[in-house]
Amino acid sequence: FGLFVVADGMGGHAKGQDASRLAIQIISEEVLPKISGNDPLNDDALVQILVDGVQHANVAVHQRNMEQRADMGTTITAA
Repeated sequence: FGLFVVADGMGGHAKGQDASRLAIQIISEEVLPKISGNDPLNDDALVQILVDGVQHANVAVHQRNMEQRADMGTTITAA
């Protein structure tokens, strides 16, 4: 399996870039270890792993916004 993620930041150049970078980092850390093993995964399991990764990325970006009183975000397309 492979992981492909495109993130397009919002909130100004630097803030959007930070949000995109953080989201991709979190998704990668969440998803890659789960799909890199030798255990076979069905479609439903793969979808849930990806959904969980995106949800964790959303929480991380939201927390960063709260900590820095920032207004940044990102779109995500992942497969």
